[in-house]
Amino acid sequence: MQEIIKHLKESIKLNPDFAKAHYELALLLDKNNDYKDAKKHYLKSIELNKEFDFAYFNLANMLKRKKSFKEAKKNYLIALEINPDFAKCHYEFGLMLAKIGEFEDAKGHFEKCTDIDQNFADGYYQLATILTDPEEYDKAKKNYITAIDIDKDHVLAHYYLGKLTAKGFKLDKDGSRVEKPEIELAQKSFINAIKINEGFDKAHYNLALIYKKISQYDLSSKHFLITLKINPKHFKAHYHYALLLKEQNER
Repeated sequence: MQEIIKHLKESIKLNPDFAKAHYELALLLDKNNDYKDAKKHYLKSIELNKEFDFAYFNLANMLKRKKSFKEAKKNYLIALEINPDFAKCHYEFGLMLAKIGEFEDAKGHFEKCTDIDQNFADGYYQLATILTDPEEYDKAKKNYITAIDIDKDHVLAHYYLGKLTAKGFKLDKDGSRVEKPEIELAQKSFINAIKINEGFDKAHYNLALIYKKISQYDLSSKHFLITLKINPKHFKAHYHYALLLKEQNER
């Protein structure tokens, strides 16, 4: 990396107005955690090319990592003003907005991201994770499934689809809130997550709860024990496995 930085600096020395060289140097300095100098070169590249959408975007990403959210927001918005169809920018901006609790705006940017790039699996997934109101149940489910259709190995989409459908909190036809778990889909989703990542303790734990709920006690026990083998400090697994053993002793 140092050799690359050396030549970029020489390029800038020979031509101080070379915006792309400032930008490429900023990217490397940013990657090297030299945020102060990275910011200086991002800003210089923008000064030299005020339409440099990628410079605004990557500066915003760096500011987001540094938790300078107000300044990051400003730069994301400028990048999107220059290039409204910048799908990755909508996505990263959406992540930041969700992190700071601006969920409605985050939803809008994830939706825009997937409108622009209909194969953006993580865009559908992230949108689904913040569709938490019972009235959004069907939309969340649809977005998890779309993410999986695009990326069959999207382990978190499988897992959270399982979590969503295991609870089944939704609105009934009359507008009342109801709990209608989709047990078969939840079970399938947790199994798929485990096929992708056998060491996914949370997937084993939630699958164990499903098996307990449908009275498949041997399978429930098996997955509680796998959970605890992977993560001996999983206190909820200890608790629910203890209850399962207690129930078996009382039968």
